[in-house]
Amino acid sequence: MPAGARVAALRGTAGAVVAGGTSGFMNAAAGVGGPALSLYAANAGWPVRQFVPNPLFYGVLLNLFSVTANGLPRLSAAAWLTTAAGLAAGTALGETLVRRVPQAWIRRAVMLLSLAGGLTTLVRGCGNCAAGERDQEAPGHGAAGLSRRVRVSR
Repeated sequence: MPAGARVAALRGTAGAVVAGGTSGFMNAAAGVGGPALSLYAANAGWPVRQFVPNPLFYGVLLNLFSVTANGLPRLSAAAWLTTAAGLAAGTALGETLVRRVPQAWIRRAVMLLSLAGGLTTLVRGCGNCAAGERDQEAPGHGAAGLSRRVRVSR
């Protein structure tokens, strides 16, 4: 963490299990599994070079499970190309910035982005509740305990 308390009980194996479980739950519930991993890494004091490959590997595994359960997203060719271009540009920018920007700034940016993502999800969820929307299982997607959620209005 850039500044603030660290929780010793949330380091090591116990911390990894708590962070992984929280991340998995948050990803399944709202599609935002990253903040729990960012907080774990900050609490453990990981340097940026150690932080980056770990959530990357975790994200690949998590998304493989999601694609296995739900199939590939139905995107247009333009959307897939835009996604690939954004991924490549972000990787190149990250590689450039990690050598030039102090780790404390990077860590602070990761925490702020995690906070922004979490707050955005919370606000959108509250807005959906206020608008009377709810999640419901889509027909035909309940096999093996896996389901695809769809948004419906009351």
